[in-house]
Amino acid sequence: MQNNQSILIVGNGPSSSYKAAGKLAKGCEVARTNWFFLEKEQIFGKQVDYLFHATYEPLINYIYFVLNTSDVYHIVYNIDINRINVLKRTKNILKNQMTKIDIHIPRKFQTTQEHLASTHETAGLTMLKYFLESGYQTIHIAGIDFYQGEYVYLNTKNAKIAKLCSKSIINNNAYNAYNAYNTNTYKVYSSHSLEYDINYLSDLLTQYPDVKIIATSCHPETTKIWQQFKQVEVIEFASHQSPEIYDAYLDKQWLQKAVDDFSKKYGLKTKLPYLYIKTITLIKIKFPKLFIFLRYCKYKIVRLDN
Repeated sequence: MQNNQSILIVGNGPSSSYKAAGKLAKGCEVARTNWFFLEKEQIFGKQVDYLFHATYEPLINYIYFVLNTSDVYHIVYNIDINRINVLKRTKNILKNQMTKIDIHIPRKFQTTQEHLASTHETAGLTMLKYFLESGYQTIHIAGIDFYQGEYVYLNTKNAKIAKLCSKSIINNNAYNAYNAYNTNTYKVYSSHSLEYDINYLSDLLTQYPDVKIIATSCHPETTKIWQQFKQVEVIEFASHQSPEIYDAYLDKQWLQKAVDDFSKKYGLKTKLPYLYIKTITLIKIKFPKLFIFLRYCKYKIVRLDN
């Protein structure tokens, strides 16, 4: 892989929606993740040196396949950071219409005593860890905002896109993201935690005292969090008061075609796995002891098969 002196990590937080943040891409390789293609403008350019796959959604992986075979963006390396290799998780649905994964670096999950949900770092922090370990000395960051502000994501998902995804994506559609990801509602329903992220970041930067980081912020609390670390210089933007509702599906013909093609080919197949997930989630919440027992049985069956 090309190892430039500088890398720009772009998360999907609101501070990455400012045009001024695009200046951070100058002279840098660019790393992106998840629903980045829903952006209204290519603020950070069409070059994506590293695309980090951080979702199991068959739809988004199909869209990645489309992007890798088109000229909408120029994607160089595909990196899977799911707990289970995304190829194994979705190959029965998408078969040959999947993006080739160059590297698989799964995140580590930690189960807390307070709840059964597996807590793990966000995709942005996983990306930061990867590039620190790869030897980058200057790292620019846009859109890692630590869930601050009323709207924690800049992307709005069209209702048709949401319908083809899991319930979590539907909850995050448009302004409902606040209800799903407000820092006061992190209990059973989320795999992320503000406290976990800050501790993870602190431990990570302790190992790299000489790295230089420039990060964007559009909320006072986000600025305070970044300023805890001596390696970080913060670029502050004025807070979003009323973020624009932008529907990429209605505006971008390539995305409309990709979503519609996926719906026709795989829409029905995607419903069955989510029915299973919904059932397991219900058991986890309502009958935690039964969930632990079933998970133990599954573990034993896997051991016997091996």
